[in-house]
Amino acid sequence: MKIRFLMLSAYNVGGAIRSMLNQANALAEAGHDVEVVSLFRRNKRPAFHVDRRITMRTLINERRGPRHRFIYGLLARYGSRAIPKDEPRYTRFSLASDLVLRRYLGSLRDGVVIAGRPALNIVVARYAPSGVVRIGEDHLNFRTYRPGLVAAMRKWYPKLDAVTVLTKETAAAYERELGPGVRTELLPNMVPTAGAARAPLDNRVIVAAGRLTKQKGFDLLIDAYARVARRHPDWELRIFGSGILKDDLAKRIADKDLTGHVRLMGQTKKLHDELAAASIYVLSSRFEGFPMVLLEAMTHGLPVVAYDCYTGPADILTDGYDGVLVKPRDRRALARALSDLIADPDRRRALGAHALETVAEYDTSRITPKLAKLFADLGAR
Repeated sequence: MKIRFLMLSAYNVGGAIRSMLNQANALAEAGHDVEVVSLFRRNKRPAFHVDRRITMRTLINERRGPRHRFIYGLLARYGSRAIPKDEPRYTRFSLASDLVLRRYLGSLRDGVVIAGRPALNIVVARYAPSGVVRIGEDHLNFRTYRPGLVAAMRKWYPKLDAVTVLTKETAAAYERELGPGVRTELLPNMVPTAGAARAPLDNRVIVAAGRLTKQKGFDLLIDAYARVARRHPDWELRIFGSGILKDDLAKRIADKDLTGHVRLMGQTKKLHDELAAASIYVLSSRFEGFPMVLLEAMTHGLPVVAYDCYTGPADILTDGYDGVLVKPRDRRALARALSDLIADPDRRRALGAHALETVAEYDTSRITPKLAKLFADLGAR
């Protein structure tokens, strides 16, 4: 049975991309026939590891020559008819992407197709034949969905064979908002733990990572760290990632006299090396789905300080056991939690040791059989 992962772009950086590629890699390693289908492609290579046994397929290759760009450009002038305008990435879609997706999905006859965001879940429900197992994955946050998107989900999601969600809160939101006609399956993100270097926890470095957007709350983190830097000037906060708020965050760092204490590191392909060289991981998001980077930090035995935002951190962490949960958006509480861990190396090591125990529950070896069983059950329907 061929298993296809349909993604907006498999060549970009992001937690949902990382999560779906982890699934694809684990299934390929287990002997399944796996294809990753990228609607768009701008970069030469994927940012994350892709198992060599996986077939990569691109539907709209934006790296191709001027003739292709001219033809695509004509169709791309017209807005998408298949995607609701309330989809957060609506402007990325067009009549061109509608036609390409409809042709690709309509060509399928069997196997499994898994989409990874509401827009793609909707087109899979609309255009994939009934002989194909159609699965939507929700890697985002239901509370952020606008009314037009929820209405389209309510209309089309019942045609999906199942929707996987990351948390119990999201499953409850689906039942409440979309009704009993949508089958949901709780399936948390998976992360490979084998081979992850354990952090010694003796470097005076705190790491945060993510897109430089409002969602990730790095403005809140910088404000909080101003208090930390006064108490612990020999420690450094390193923020990895790129995004539209880079200049604003750089100005905030300068205005708060944190130059040399907080560094914007940019995007890196070696985040695991940076995590292994840190002593604390901090997550300051305003909201999440099920933060992949938090799990990745825990694979290195890092203690985590996280805002208890909706959703994800509290589903992963037990406050005081394998991390510290802080009231959302509370800068003082975040600063206090970081300062307390800096001052207590024994507690850092205890939390880090428990983090390793917790993250083992999300290892690919634990989650992959559940995913494969879901495919088999749906295929036998």
